[in-house]
Amino acid sequence: MSSKPDQLMKRISELPDERLLSMVYADYAQYRLEAIAYARAELINRGIQIDKLDTQRIPDSSPAHPLVALTIAINTFIQTVVRPYIFPLVFLFSLIAFYAANIYSYNHRYDQIYFDDGDVEFGFPFSLCTTGVSGIVILWEGLAANILIASIASLAIGFVSKKLFGIRSDECQ
Repeated sequence: MSSKPDQLMKRISELPDERLLSMVYADYAQYRLEAIAYARAELINRGIQIDKLDTQRIPDSSPAHPLVALTIAINTFIQTVVRPYIFPLVFLFSLIAFYAANIYSYNHRYDQIYFDDGDVEFGFPFSLCTTGVSGIVILWEGLAANILIASIASLAIGFVSKKLFGIRSDECQ
């Protein structure tokens, strides 16, 4: 029994030149990177120099409606940029969200004051610092807890997003 890559190479090797050219240059958003790589290799194997190719020979299979072209472009971007790097992207986005929540807490720390000589705390989810009559006091336990919670939450969100949206191992083979 042959493997999936062997079956894919066999199917691609049976396609006519025009269809292979269309796969590589016009309809590339519809195919996985492996299929495009096999199509390029098959074209080279047939003696067609694809780097110096006249693109006028390629059959025009561009979408008729601009929204279809936009959808294909977005799908290509997601397939080639977002999906392979979903974990680091979501991990960084989650850390930035925690950082933004702390900045928001800092910028709105005086919104909750009912009297002028009280201490004001800010930080999310734990207090990082107090300011007031006694001066500025850094709450190291709150800082450590915030870093730990932000890291664990970002890792968890990153792993879940990788499981849901990342490239599966059977797509890479």
